[in-house]
Amino acid sequence: MEVSPPTEKINYTLAVLTPRKIDNGNSIKFKNEYYQPYENNQLKCFRAKTECLVIKAFNGELLVTIDEKVYELRKLQSHKKYSKEFDVIPKLKKEKKKYIPPMTHPWKLASFKKQLEKAHTQRIYA
Repeated sequence: MEVSPPTEKINYTLAVLTPRKIDNGNSIKFKNEYYQPYENNQLKCFRAKTECLVIKAFNGELLVTIDEKVYELRKLQSHKKYSKEFDVIPKLKKEKKKYIPPMTHPWKLASFKKQLEKAHTQRIYA
């Protein structure tokens, strides 16, 4: 009669191991998320560029081994774009001014000369 191994042994046998290094903020980047090592609910600090091994157990639990000690990993909260304490002021769109070329522009030159002739013949000055 065969006895199946305990679930804890299965979790760590089928774990995925990934080498990482600790960055300047005492965090480890794993799958586009940042994590920090904890031991007994206390943050453990290590020097930057300390090599470690991230363990993703079969049940999804994240652990890290540093200097042959195992620590739990906790996800760092990402920064929000704005504080919840302040009201968000919507940006007002500036009204675009319609571009009117000057009278010396080549496309307007003909109409400008025509207006000048009309003003001199009819003696209407603006």
